[in-house]
Amino acid sequence: MDLKNVTIVVCTKNSQQLLGECLSYIKKETPECELIVVDADSTDKAIEISKKHVDKVVSDQKRGLSYARQLGIDTAKNSLVAFVGVDNNVPRQTFVELIKEIESDEKLAGVQPITVLGETKNYWEWATKNIFELILSNTGYVDVIGTPCIFKKPIVSVIRYEEDIKGGADDTALCLKLIKAGYKLKRINVGAFEKQDLNFKSFFDRWKFYGKGDNDFYKKYQNSWSLKRKIRSLTHPLVKYTLKGLLTAVKKNKIALIPALLVATFARYYGWIRAAE
Repeated sequence: MDLKNVTIVVCTKNSQQLLGECLSYIKKETPECELIVVDADSTDKAIEISKKHVDKVVSDQKRGLSYARQLGIDTAKNSLVAFVGVDNNVPRQTFVELIKEIESDEKLAGVQPITVLGETKNYWEWATKNIFELILSNTGYVDVIGTPCIFKKPIVSVIRYEEDIKGGADDTALCLKLIKAGYKLKRINVGAFEKQDLNFKSFFDRWKFYGKGDNDFYKKYQNSWSLKRKIRSLTHPLVKYTLKGLLTAVKKNKIALIPALLVATFARYYGWIRAAE
């Protein structure tokens, strides 16, 4: 399949340790794709590394991840825009399957693969791998997709990321708008690989970042929500990671996962509270 109608966007901030390998992999697997790096004014060698590999490097002027993603979309010249994280390796065949899927339905605005994590070196990496496999890898039509993924540019050029959401709910806000507009989102059973180098702090910080996004999302939309919708948003981390997560861990005989689920829940609410201060 010809992938010349795809632009790949990598958003980065001080990520020189991962960036070179990420960009090299993209150029090896999908050399015909336009490749753009959106950089948050990195102070390491990220820009220098990027310029060796990519078609364009643009700055998001430290205006946040939502702004960076929309800037990547607006800068892209092709009709399909793929977001790839610096810790992702997306094989060519995965892109092929994602494109087949998204082109099969005009109402399908975005498609995401399953995140695959490899061998783990410690408990926190093992826990992250299992959280993805047991909780975050359901396939079919979904309410939210995130990196790595592909969107149709004509749709997300009009229905745009919310620039004032700077935390980890950037995808949540966009996907809510897409679904309200009558579009669909899907996760399909093909794999994209994510590298891990985690300890307790980086595990905690990941979920804290999502919690900051939860706060941005709630503040932006709460005045238009019913009480039921507000409760759903406020209890989302508790329901997903503690209640459903614990039940899934017990059902799958992964009792050792329970402490990590509790940490993830606490970190998400901690990020929410700190962002609200």
